[in-house]
Amino acid sequence: MPNSIKSASLHTLVERLKQDQVLTPDVQEGDAIEVVNVSAAPEKAYHKDHAMRFEADHSGQFLGDGGQIQPGDHLRVRTRGVGGQVSNWISMQAGGDLDQRNAQLGPKGLGITVDTEGTLRPIQRGGGVLSEPGTAFQLTNQRTGEQHHFTLNEEGRIPEGIQLKGQAGDSFQIAVSDGTNNKDFSAVMVREVEAKEITDLQDPLTARKHSLSGTRKIRYTGPLFVNGAQAGDVKQGSLGNCYFCAAASTVAHFHPEMIENMMNDNGDGTYTVTFNVEQPPNSGKREPVSVTVDGELYVRSNQAPLYGGANVDNRDKEKMEMWYPILEKAYAALKDNGYQNIESGWSHKMMMMFTGATQNDEHFLPTAQADQIFDRLKEATAEGWPGTAVTYANSADESSRYAGSRIYASHAYSVLGVEEKDGGKFVQLRNPWGSSEPGHDGKNDGIFLLEADKFLHYFQWLNITHAEG
Repeated sequence: MPNSIKSASLHTLVERLKQDQVLTPDVQEGDAIEVVNVSAAPEKAYHKDHAMRFEADHSGQFLGDGGQIQPGDHLRVRTRGVGGQVSNWISMQAGGDLDQRNAQLGPKGLGITVDTEGTLRPIQRGGGVLSEPGTAFQLTNQRTGEQHHFTLNEEGRIPEGIQLKGQAGDSFQIAVSDGTNNKDFSAVMVREVEAKEITDLQDPLTARKHSLSGTRKIRYTGPLFVNGAQAGDVKQGSLGNCYFCAAASTVAHFHPEMIENMMNDNGDGTYTVTFNVEQPPNSGKREPVSVTVDGELYVRSNQAPLYGGANVDNRDKEKMEMWYPILEKAYAALKDNGYQNIESGWSHKMMMMFTGATQNDEHFLPTAQADQIFDRLKEATAEGWPGTAVTYANSADESSRYAGSRIYASHAYSVLGVEEKDGGKFVQLRNPWGSSEPGHDGKNDGIFLLEADKFLHYFQWLNITHAEG
């Protein structure tokens, strides 16, 4: 590719996306291709709000300017349908005669933590990716002069099993090369990164219903983010806090950068989470309040987290993605240091706390019209406003409403968007369990489409929070 994705180059990109079945052959006006330049800003690798956008006109031709892209740049590309449906990201590399830009590090960059006595472990501290795939690192221990080398994998992440020699307090100098630029590592990227020992903090108390069950804890050391914050990362545990899970999932879907920006890996086994707390209560004014927790989590007998976990690798303490269980733990710490205190709540308050938004629209669905609600959700999807929906209470009068539906009473769901297909109008929802949904798509990931009129039949309340990216 030349240094601007347009004309013939844009055509090549479109054909590649169709070939990989990321883009359907039947392009509609308003369909869009989103491109994030990983080489220029690795921390933004999964953020649509930082993507270059190429939108289809009435003839199905994509238009837009990608002039900031240079030859050799690594790109993340996905499609966004006019109805709100979004594809997975795929990786591409801009072609050209010369790679003009050396690899970069995200602003939170690389951290170093003590692994065992005499050995250290490099970690990624921010969201997105650490750097472009294939970036070579040289880390120089300033105390001993010893150099260590490793190369990022095809996802731009640190390979498993990388260890450094050293001790707590050692400082490391960091230089990187993309294989074309700075091959001798003479240009230093970061002059000092200090190796930190693991810190142990007081944990929130278990919920009362688990206090006598012999619960134990395991320290998880997996990455804070894998492929950025995503809706599908969230898995509700043994707390009745679907309101919290659903809010976290929908905000991660629409504004992953908001989740990532409120969380920091401190490099010593602790994480600081900053909430936008309404102070004083009911004032409409929000102030940042930071809470620091460590990676110890209560676990079941099978070593899966007792409370919130990741939707994959949740039994692997070294691989499980940490952002959701840490977010939940930090909120329990904020609420008088107890998991018991975060059962039951209001999802719109959490969406506002995560995003800092001050406006929320609440819709009582029994008095609403399907077309009206669909249009409102279509607008919200276009604006990037997260939403949640809550089913009717689990009462005798309402029990028949959910019989055989695989939709559950007294439960909050994330609203991920809308879709129009085959003449029908659908709402896309996600069960925060990360499983158990109506339909037979074979995925059992909790995500499903529901006709707009059925959405009004099953759900009683809809909240839309005006989060501004």
